[in-house]
Amino acid sequence: MAKLDQEKTCHLHHAADMVRALTEGITKMDQVYACRGAILALLNLVDLARSTHPQLRIKWFTRHPLRYAEYMDGWILRDNTGLKGSAADFARQQLEEDKLPQSEAGRFITKVDCGGGQEAAQYERHLPSCTHLVQAVGFTRDPLPELSVNGRLLDPEFDSVSGGFHDATGRVVPGLHGAGIAFPERVVDPYGNVEHAVGFWKFMKFIKRVSPQWTA
Repeated sequence: MAKLDQEKTCHLHHAADMVRALTEGITKMDQVYACRGAILALLNLVDLARSTHPQLRIKWFTRHPLRYAEYMDGWILRDNTGLKGSAADFARQQLEEDKLPQSEAGRFITKVDCGGGQEAAQYERHLPSCTHLVQAVGFTRDPLPELSVNGRLLDPEFDSVSGGFHDATGRVVPGLHGAGIAFPERVVDPYGNVEHAVGFWKFMKFIKRVSPQWTA
């Protein structure tokens, strides 16, 4: 992807093949989370459609029902994966199954259900009529630069609890640490759900917790 010329276009069927290939990798994950980025993209596209681009029509490909962050007693369920703020308000008011047909967003958005193993078939059916593609699939970090210890190549594995790294034998790699969007903290909520804590404040909280261990 990084080698593609960002100033050039390509045929839609090539773009569709790329989207399908990328998506096949994503659907092999144990769980595919609700994407706040996708809902924000829909929100902004609807704003365009009802203002400067009234001919704009949107096909929304989705695999599962909308998921929201829920404020519990002292903690937040789906804190890192559920919809919040303006995205949640927009989804509840305009995108839910019982709201979309009558909502303003429903004037421009057609929901395409890709759940139940029908994703490839839905792409075959709907993508040929699309002129542009927006893929909101989250973040994948770039490969690490080549690292070595005493002349031996190192393939470090991130420890999302300590912020450190281990080598192939499980030993701690001294002096090597990570935090931020590429190396988020692994968190478990009171219900046992595992997420990665993403957000600037959460990155800082993680660093404050683990950095004393880095210098110990």
